[in-house]
Amino acid sequence: MYFENIIIGAGAAGLQAAYYCRRYEIDYIVLEKAEKCGASFEKLPHSNKLNSINKKNTTKKLALKNDYNSLLNDNNIYFSRYSNKYYPSRDEMQTYLNEFAENNYLNIEFNSYVAKIEKINENGEKLKLNYRITVHIGGGASAADASTSDASAEEASTSASDASAEEASTSASVASIIIYECDRIFVATGLSIPVIPEPFKFPTIIKHYSEYEKDYFTNNKSEFNNKKVLIVGGGDAAFDVSNIIYKETNTIIIMMRNEYKKSAKLHNGVYISDNIPIDKIKVENKLIEGAPLDNKFYLHYNNEVDGVYSDLLFDIIILCTGYKLDTSIFSFSIECTKDNKFPILGINYCSINNKNLYFIGENMHLFDYKISSGGNIHGFRHLIKNCIHQIFGVSSRNSFKRFDIFNNGGFNIIEYNKLINYIIDRLNTASSLYHMNGILSDKFYLMLNGDILYVQDVHILNMIDIDTRVKEMENSVKTIKDGKADKVAKDGAKDGAKDGAKDGAKDGASKDGNKDTDVKDGDKEAASKEAGDKDIAAKEAESPQNAQLKLLQKMEKKTKKPVYIEIKEVLPTEKDKKIEINVFLFTLTLEYNEKGKLHPVLKVFSTQLKKYIETINFDDNIFNNYNNNILYKDKLTRIIKGYISFA
Repeated sequence: MYFENIIIGAGAAGLQAAYYCRRYEIDYIVLEKAEKCGASFEKLPHSNKLNSINKKNTTKKLALKNDYNSLLNDNNIYFSRYSNKYYPSRDEMQTYLNEFAENNYLNIEFNSYVAKIEKINENGEKLKLNYRITVHIGGGASAADASTSDASAEEASTSASDASAEEASTSASVASIIIYECDRIFVATGLSIPVIPEPFKFPTIIKHYSEYEKDYFTNNKSEFNNKKVLIVGGGDAAFDVSNIIYKETNTIIIMMRNEYKKSAKLHNGVYISDNIPIDKIKVENKLIEGAPLDNKFYLHYNNEVDGVYSDLLFDIIILCTGYKLDTSIFSFSIECTKDNKFPILGINYCSINNKNLYFIGENMHLFDYKISSGGNIHGFRHLIKNCIHQIFGVSSRNSFKRFDIFNNGGFNIIEYNKLINYIIDRLNTASSLYHMNGILSDKFYLMLNGDILYVQDVHILNMIDIDTRVKEMENSVKTIKDGKADKVAKDGAKDGAKDGAKDGAKDGASKDGNKDTDVKDGDKEAASKEAGDKDIAAKEAESPQNAQLKLLQKMEKKTKKPVYIEIKEVLPTEKDKKIEINVFLFTLTLEYNEKGKLHPVLKVFSTQLKKYIETINFDDNIFNNYNNNILYKDKLTRIIKGYISFA
């Protein structure tokens, strides 16, 4: 069975990719081994409480920025319709994902377990039949324990425990087998293999967060009465467990690699562990060794704070140490990071050693690990949109905007002010820039027709679009100059033929014509030719291409920044000149400053020098502080005009 694109996993990431495939009429199918979408939320998080906020009471413009659970869509199917809770439940999330799929008529095959993926075209050069997928129908693990749905990795409160492909295929009763073939694969299975640190590999005594049955901690609180509990890991899962059991325990120690303040805070500054008094949790690090001892666990570690070595006995140890990629379904190698946590990807999220194999959802977190939110729904929903746009060359009506800055050779101050206001609005309201800070950016630049083209949500490293546009601009300028040369040559030939014909006629009519008449006729002819040349020059000057060339030259003179340069090579003719246009590409993004606050950054990239030539930092109080907008408008105006304006 052939499909152009196959998406593996019907979690949040798989559904987001499927939505854009359907919207742009791209051939696809989603394969999900569970009975419904978002099966990871059947069991996790254990507290049945997500840490992703659902702020309902906000303005329309800020709705998506304050909504950490919704998928992008044009049908107003947003999570706030499904829950009134600020921290919603996993059940509400699962309901939302299934209704999202149903209301958008997404093409999903459930109970379809992907057992094996093979390459057909080893080189991956052709876009036909690159991969073969073996699928067991009715042969997947249960929805609660082994979903291919995308899940959160270190943020284990929104993550799933998937059984490995090998275990699932041997334990399931396979009703039938279907072979799929496709051009591209989008892997949306999340990180599903629990990470077990070496000192804690005692499976009969120590369990990973994902290995506990559904609602175990809620239903068995008495087991933790007066117990000393060690939780290894400082992500969402650690605080999810702590929230449930801390009142029952004698002591909880959370062992993590990073400082508590950084690990325990969400991107929006809210403490993950909102129920636990901070002084009730001790944070330790630097494990030296550990071993079981009389049904307890002996631990020897170094507390870096006071440099004291400690020996402790714990009754219970719970591993909240995250997950890594499951590569067992692939019959070929997947290049991964050193710890095998993430696949190594290019900026279009394609595997670097397997063409047309894309990893989406949580696996996109490689570029922004511990920096931004690519491992969560509120981050990767924007990355997936960008990925689909880039791969298939499509875009939504709102993904770019034009501002007619120069018209009829003059500077349009009204349009320019619209551009500045638009930038301010994007900084204050854009969910993509806010949640994918330092990764997604807006880019804008001056085109040959005098428009500013503003493109939203472009990967900060992606220069493909601007490179293509610059080539078009260079070809346009070259065509104009070549056209001029051809026109001059044609006009010269025409004039020569006309002169010859006139002279011949004159000689035939009167061989004895006087010289005064010839001179008079010659003057008339010269005047006529001069007038014709002026008309041609005037028409050329009126053309938008010529007007734009003059505009560029004037801009270059005014700003003292090179706009276009003619380089004469070792070739004699005018046509052999190589024309290079230097386009100033503005990149607008959000980054954390030294104070740990998000602030806008505007970078100026020179296509001629192939590097950023200026970086301008703005204060962080631009956000939702419209009283200060005039200050930012003035600063933006000065900066941008310095590159594109000569008014």
